[in-house]
Amino acid sequence: MFNFGFGAQPFAPESSGMGKVFYVAAAGNDNYEGIDPSWPFASITYALTQCEDWRNDVIIVMNNTSANEAAFPIVVDVNLVHIIGRWSEAYPNPTLVPTSDAAVFQIIKDWVEIAGLELGAGANHGCIESPAGPGTVGHWWIHHCSFGYIVAVTTGQDGIWVLNTHDAPQCVIEDCIFGSALTRDGIRMEGKAIDMDADGALLVQRKDKTIERILAGDISLTEQ
Repeated sequence: MFNFGFGAQPFAPESSGMGKVFYVAAAGNDNYEGIDPSWPFASITYALTQCEDWRNDVIIVMNNTSANEAAFPIVVDVNLVHIIGRWSEAYPNPTLVPTSDAAVFQIIKDWVEIAGLELGAGANHGCIESPAGPGTVGHWWIHHCSFGYIVAVTTGQDGIWVLNTHDAPQCVIEDCIFGSALTRDGIRMEGKAIDMDADGALLVQRKDKTIERILAGDISLTEQ
């Protein structure tokens, strides 16, 4: 059993425990209850409407639901929610590619975990993005995802893009792959987008497990 909570993170919020677990699959139906893998929802978008702030809910993505989503980006508007791709021997990570020039996910709340997914994006977007305007949203935990890794399938401009004038403090990004199908950056932090500690620094864990501390500012990181 995975620990879907943020217990391993030094800045974890208090929680009453795990919330509800919902399943999503391409052959699902949003009229199902979504709490049994045999009767999954059809879309992540709908599953998010069934989650509640601070309940610590989990959405298990069983395979590619891109064609089922009402629109892109999928707006993650729940505090303390986890969107996890289910590994399978037939196809390791579920793939999500927007059907328009957009991101897959736009995160507008705090304490969001995204893991185990293969993501693409539109030509002018990141696979995961912050909102465009001024504000602060953070404490993301993004791990074991691939961005722009499958050429001609999961293309995109950036892997993760925190847009200018928006802050995304205390985010952990680890064990991800940023592939050659991305046309700009793997991780793009614009302006004063990160305030990780008193000095305003971003901590990046690379594939060789070394930790880099990068002062906030105009930061662009690309890892092939």
